[in-house]
Amino acid sequence: MCIVRAGFKGFWAFVTRIKSRCNMIGIHLVIPHDTIHSTLCTTKNNSVVIIQTIKTKMGMTMILFQVKQERLEHTIKNNETLFEIDPNEECDSINIDKSWDAIKFILKQISSDSIVSKVISSGQEIGEFDEYDVYEVNYLTAEQVRDCIIDLNEISKTHFEKNFDIKAMNDQEVYLESFDESAFDYLFENFMKIQTFYSNAAANNNGVITYLS
Repeated sequence: MCIVRAGFKGFWAFVTRIKSRCNMIGIHLVIPHDTIHSTLCTTKNNSVVIIQTIKTKMGMTMILFQVKQERLEHTIKNNETLFEIDPNEECDSINIDKSWDAIKFILKQISSDSIVSKVISSGQEIGEFDEYDVYEVNYLTAEQVRDCIIDLNEISKTHFEKNFDIKAMNDQEVYLESFDESAFDYLFENFMKIQTFYSNAAANNNGVITYLS
């Protein structure tokens, strides 16, 4: 059973589309019939980055969407409008699969005091949406995105690998089960997608919204 706020036909249409796409991903993600989904997005020309996670029996994946800064400010002040964003509109997005927690760990290892460590989850909450199975709805403003982009893009493969601490990630039970050397390429590939995506967001003066579901 999928739980979707009553009256949001566009939302349901997007969920159906996401399900069909995820089924094509193969071993990385299989969406079961009783998954609870949620998402946010808007047009390319009116775009903040929104990060979506899809919780399944196999785990959680994360998708990033863009929305204009003005929409972000309105949503922060009126958090119920989060659900008014039409997910049927065209939107730029990336799927970083199950890499989100490990990338967040590595970025904190690189610079725990920098805003770069918050590109996955900023700790700035918009509101609570537990009844919709949506949690930790966080955001970065367009200014914060611009502030982080130089340091984010300076992280090289060598720097990323230096902080790829397998023992620490396993000891701290970072999400993605048990880590070994084979996970590095998977994580760095998704990190490069994040770098490119945030560069585009900064260039377009967009902010970021993240959430877990």
